[in-house]
Amino acid sequence: MTSLFINLLLFAIMVFGVIMLANGISGILKGLASSKWATTEGIVTKVSQEKSLKATNAKIELAPGGKVKISYKYKTGHKFEHGNFVLDLGTAESVNRGDIIDIYYNPEDPKQSVMEKGIQGKSVQQLVIGGLVVVFVSYMIFF
Repeated sequence: MTSLFINLLLFAIMVFGVIMLANGISGILKGLASSKWATTEGIVTKVSQEKSLKATNAKIELAPGGKVKISYKYKTGHKFEHGNFVLDLGTAESVNRGDIIDIYYNPEDPKQSVMEKGIQGKSVQQLVIGGLVVVFVSYMIFF
């Protein structure tokens, strides 16, 4: 029974690592591609602080988190597109509804857009953490 539990736990951790690794690779590829994307002006349509779960006194509740979700719209040709971006609270304090911002979008698929070109730190973190988890669990299973 204990061996089965350990195997299931290692499998779950491995799945987590593979998902993190895949997200990291996907983010890095999108970051590399975005460095060549077209630029347009967008307008911030909504700025909202994300909620996160917070446990206090044996009670779980939604509390303001340290991230801010910024929604924006931008025009490509004759069509308006919409996008979202999540920033750290400190970084997003200077962004307000109605602000004009630079948006970078994929000319081949204008629905794909970013507010910041290039590889983002979050993608690198996911790649490193996912890779380390996969290597560690593989070592535990095979050695």
